[in-house]
Amino acid sequence: MPSPQTLRATALGAGLPIVLAVVLPACPLDAQVPDRFLTAHFENDTFYDTDQSYTNGVRISGAHRAEGDLRVLPTGVLERRFRRDCEIDPNRCWEWWSGWVVGQSMYTPQELEDPEIIPDDRPYGGWLYGGPTFTASRPARHTMRATEHAFQLLLGVTGRPSLAGPTQRFVHDHIATGAADPLGWHHQIRAEPTVNLLYSGRQRQLEAFREGGGRYFDLVSEWSLAAGNVFTYGGGGAALRLGWNLGEDFGAGRIEPVIAMAGREHRTEGHLFARIGARYTLWNAFLQGGWFRASPHTVDPERVVADLEVGATFRWRRVVASGRWVRRSPEFDARLIYQEYGSLTVSWLR
Repeated sequence: MPSPQTLRATALGAGLPIVLAVVLPACPLDAQVPDRFLTAHFENDTFYDTDQSYTNGVRISGAHRAEGDLRVLPTGVLERRFRRDCEIDPNRCWEWWSGWVVGQSMYTPQELEDPEIIPDDRPYGGWLYGGPTFTASRPARHTMRATEHAFQLLLGVTGRPSLAGPTQRFVHDHIATGAADPLGWHHQIRAEPTVNLLYSGRQRQLEAFREGGGRYFDLVSEWSLAAGNVFTYGGGGAALRLGWNLGEDFGAGRIEPVIAMAGREHRTEGHLFARIGARYTLWNAFLQGGWFRASPHTVDPERVVADLEVGATFRWRRVVASGRWVRRSPEFDARLIYQEYGSLTVSWLR
């Protein structure tokens, strides 16, 4: 569990949106909608004084409002399912966003200074990836609930070409000085090209508005599917947001599992959020190794993995910042390790 000092700091930061909701008046909705956004994600367990399991993740993504034909997608099929012509049926009018993502994820055992394989702990593993994204989002109209569908095709590589080992050693030598020297990267999961297709959906189920029109509460359901030689799983969950002037979007995105965020109005906003989710895993390369090359060390995965998250988001005009604490149930059965890590997300809307 986090230390008392960490809990106090988290509570202080998370309370900011509630304070703002009390001392600031509700702002009128701004009709201006951004045409593009750029988002940076950073996740690390060092926030809670650990260095294990899912130990680091960085990701940069961008997207713009799609106009005209999307050359790499079956546009006719998408147009029939996610119609953009609002004059034909205003209740089924979707917005299209296309974009890209690049990132790196890193996984390690607990005892970094042990150069040998630790049989009852997870293997070292790294993933460098990138690829195109597509999001279709629809605001609430009449009886139609606000909904978002996101698709991502991630191409990349695991093993030494992922550069996870050199990255961690560089950070420990030059930035996080005094951290343990990771000595076991030579027996990480083997290098493989990777292909992963990810789909996620979200829908606003409940919402409440203040007098004057500002949304202060909503409940969003979510579901996700992944298929490929890195992750294959299906999952679901729900997120609750409470605060001031909540936007039409569904909240800030996470790195893993991947969920997109298409920001909407330029407005001031602050809220707390809580999320609970779970997924059933069929394949996790960072526990079971690759499809094409045997890894020197693997462990048996826990099929059902659950996440509990709490955090806060603040938006000021074009900038959205979000911080969260995540607690994850054990991912493998050799050693029942509950993972805790922190996450920071910053988006810039244009």
